[in-house]
Amino acid sequence: MREQGLTRNDLDERLGADPHFPLDLEQVREVIRDNAARVGMAGRQVDRFVEQANELGRAYPQAATVRPGRLL
Repeated sequence: MREQGLTRNDLDERLGADPHFPLDLEQVREVIRDNAARVGMAGRQVDRFVEQANELGRAYPQAATVRPGRLL
């Protein structure tokens, strides 16, 4: 969107109008409306990961100064 300078997300309309995409506009919008049913535990998993990362950050504050090096 940014690359094209769009100010409104029209992905649903573009997908619904694409003859190669198997869903029409209303079907695409239904999938988007019902997206919470499709993410399962992802939200809680992300929250737990953030909690664990914060715990590690508090336990090892010196880790904040580590800079990644070259792997190979």
